[in-house]
Amino acid sequence: MKLKDGHYMVRGKKVAGFPDSTEKEKSWAKQGTLLPFLVEERLRENGAIIINKDNVADKHDVISDQRIVSTMFLPSSALVAKEMLGLIESN
Repeated sequence: MKLKDGHYMVRGKKVAGFPDSTEKEKSWAKQGTLLPFLVEERLRENGAIIINKDNVADKHDVISDQRIVSTMFLPSSALVAKEMLGLIESN
């Protein structure tokens, strides 16, 4: 998403997700062809600070940077939802 100033919302923000190397290696990701682009690559292009298995202590970690809440581990989605609710309630 682009903001009014023309920059992407992820610019300068920490965002967790699968690294391109994982997408390219896994059959469930069809060796990087499941989506029309590699997520890590696109996030980098849009200015995000990438958090993945290469630089996170625990793959279950939820990364929260202002209004962006993410994780690299799909089963942690409930933790992401809990963090997002906390952000909503605090505003």
